[in-house]
Amino acid sequence: MKVDTQMIRAIGILFIFLFVFTGCSVKHAQVGLSEDQTLLLSTPDEKVQNKIDSLQEALQSLSSEVSEEEAKAFSRAAVLYPHYLAQGYELVSPPNLHNFLITIGLKERGLCYHWTGDLIAYLQKQSFKSFDLYRAVVEQGNLGEHNAVVVTAKGEPFSEGIVLDAWRDSSDLFFKKVDEDREYLWVENLKYKVIRG
Repeated sequence: MKVDTQMIRAIGILFIFLFVFTGCSVKHAQVGLSEDQTLLLSTPDEKVQNKIDSLQEALQSLSSEVSEEEAKAFSRAAVLYPHYLAQGYELVSPPNLHNFLITIGLKERGLCYHWTGDLIAYLQKQSFKSFDLYRAVVEQGNLGEHNAVVVTAKGEPFSEGIVLDAWRDSSDLFFKKVDEDREYLWVENLKYKVIRG
């Protein structure tokens, strides 16, 4: 019995297509954006709220000069905006699979530098006065390059900040003090200016 290799190849491609586009879509909070750029969470989500509260606490621990009101607003924006971006990116998981789909032309956005640029642009529009925003990078210029945002209390150095990485967990914002992140050794990306609060 002769096996039709084209038929096997077609079935394999169909299987991969179905797996990629049905089994790996990311379940994320449904977030909208109002005309005045306010983020709107469609239904209350305890996990998301806990993350907002945890980030607020971490931000307030950066300095006694950090405004509680701004820490709360910043945390909400930083946690919710990646969920909004995930919808626009038509995100699939894991992140490296999404990167592959971009590489072969099936997706347009969602690389780590897209997350970083879009998140930092949104946070900058909010005009927070208590915080400075940096772009962070590891392995700059290499195949393993990774980008994220670092937030510090106003006037504090990059090394005292908190990494905000929306790519790592497919829109579920990862955050940790720069020197406590065991997965990456972050440095300031000097190609970009610091956004001062």
